[in-house]
This record gives sequence, structure tokens and C-alpha cells, in this order.
Amino acid sequence: MTRILAQVGVLALIASLVGWQSYRAGQSACEAAHNAAMIEALAEGDRLNTARIALKSERDRLARQLEMEANEDPIVVTQCLGPSRVRRLNAIGN
Repeated sequence: MTRILAQVGVLALIASLVGWQSYRAGQSACEAAHNAAMIEALAEGDRLNTARIALKSERDRLARQLEMEANEDPIVVTQCLGPSRVRRLNAIGN
């Protein structure tokens, strides 16, 4: 009888060790998947930030260009805008 109990005890010990190893392997796989998702999210954030910076640079360049064009126009009448300035403002709205 004690021999059977000893064998059952050994089987229970082996089953618990296998269960623990399976649990740890599952945890490691879950952490790896989570880390991969975080790395992908960070990479996507970097791509979006790069695109945002490029758009901001282009917007600033166009604003400087528009300001330079506006400053190059001679002021004909001080009370109103000249025709080229009005056309340029109208072009922005379209």
C-alpha cells in the first residue's frame, strides 16, 4: 500500500512540476508578445512624429514664403490692401 502511495506521490510531484513549467512558459510567451506589441507601437509613434515634423516644416516654409511675398509687394495705398495681396489671400481660401 505504501508503495502505491509513494508512486502516486511521485506522479503528483511530476504533474505539479510540469504544470509549473507550463505556467512559466505561458507567462514568458505572453510577456514576449506584449513587448513585441509595445515595440511596434513605439515604432509607429516615431513614424507619426517624423511625419508631423515634416508637415510642420513644410507649413512653416510656406508661411515664410507667403510672408516674404507679402513684404515684397509695394504699398500703394496705406488704407487698403493692394490687388496682388488680395489675390494671394483669395488663393489661400480656395
